[in-house]
Amino acid sequence: MQQHELKPHASRLKKRQPVGRGAGSGAGNYSGRGMKGQKARTGRKLRFGFEGGQTPLIMRMPKLRGFKPKKQSRLATVNLLTLSRSYPEGGELSPERLANDGLIPADMELKVIGKQFAAGFSAKFKIKAQQFSPGAKETITKTGGTVEELKSIRPVKQEKKKIADTAEATKEESTE
Repeated sequence: MQQHELKPHASRLKKRQPVGRGAGSGAGNYSGRGMKGQKARTGRKLRFGFEGGQTPLIMRMPKLRGFKPKKQSRLATVNLLTLSRSYPEGGELSPERLANDGLIPADMELKVIGKQFAAGFSAKFKIKAQQFSPGAKETITKTGGTVEELKSIRPVKQEKKKIADTAEATKEESTE
């Protein structure tokens, strides 16, 4: 294709229809704007969502209320009843195994709960988890299982130094 073969796009070739030139033209009388009103006037530019003075829909809807904590719990709780149903033969359980089997999310710590299900819990388990409820610990050990508490995978918070302590430390360093 060469420069002399270029043509304008088809939409650019379409002529603008003259309006307000009689009823026979198809766009006479009201010129395609309908009857009176703000939209029929010249220079009509209404913002998006404007409803003619009526309270807009966005303002009629209720605001989202409540509180969402910045730091949500990274602890997945699993019931003894769930464990006994999922693993009726017993065995060794760890957060990794439960995550692989789809019982807990992989990036969460594990807490085992459930004293109230002691009657239906009979299998011997060796359970590794970050936390146990006292009742769950008791139930697992009564059935001959073992409990092993793992260290938390969450980073330990460092204590903030007080401003006064740091100021004294800098004074001591400067005097030496």
